[in-house]
Amino acid sequence: MDPQLRRAVEFLELDPLRNIVLLKTLSHYPEAIRCHFHEGPEAAGVLLLLPGGASSFDRRNYPGTDFVVFTAATHPAILPELLRHVPAGGKLLFKLGEPQHHAWVRRFFSLERVNAFVSYTAAPGKLYAAADGVTVSGAADGVCLDLYAGLGHSREELRTRFAKGQALSFTVYGGDKPLSSCFTAPNFGKIYEIGGVYTDPDERRRGLARKVVETALHHLGQAGFRARYQAQEDNRASIRLAESIGLRHVVTYEHWRHEPAMKEAV
Repeated sequence: MDPQLRRAVEFLELDPLRNIVLLKTLSHYPEAIRCHFHEGPEAAGVLLLLPGGASSFDRRNYPGTDFVVFTAATHPAILPELLRHVPAGGKLLFKLGEPQHHAWVRRFFSLERVNAFVSYTAAPGKLYAAADGVTVSGAADGVCLDLYAGLGHSREELRTRFAKGQALSFTVYGGDKPLSSCFTAPNFGKIYEIGGVYTDPDERRRGLARKVVETALHHLGQAGFRARYQAQEDNRASIRLAESIGLRHVVTYEHWRHEPAMKEAV
């Protein structure tokens, strides 16, 4: 591994859940990523540049993006040193997990807020029980894959995860029909995402999503993994579920778009 990349990973691993978006990106796209690590006498930071076409999520949601930009720093004053590595004149998407980073980035790039995702995890020492009626499977159920893909997850990536034994699905069935389902898959190291939480519209308000998520949390805890539960900021039902079962907020990643044609900030 390149020495700068190794140092960047070591830095991000000091707070892996807060930096999970950067760590996951480094893990999933090692050949495509550009990594810049800077360490000064009073602060250190990382900047990642991912080509806009590398991720299926970014291709679908932010078409035409040249680079997705990620930052992490012990103090935002180090950002100017990092931002000089961002190519000028391109369509950019900044994914920022620190609110104060936005103000610093805006000194150099005009920004438009377009989305945000909220991450939760289980509180230290909190245990969850597996719920009755939840089928746990390491096989890629085609119908469940369709549900997960409909929520924006990469079908091919999930197939690979299941084939390698890295993913599990948690489903409540009505006959052969999934009524509610979710999956777990590795993000980075021992941090596993709980994703694809879906409940059939006719079966909602019966506590089925709670059952599949709590069963997923039980299995992750038993395996010694740390859970990461993510929800889009406007998905109030998903956020209420996370908070009702005692998950704690870790970080919110805001997505900010920069278009070259936008008037530059002064």
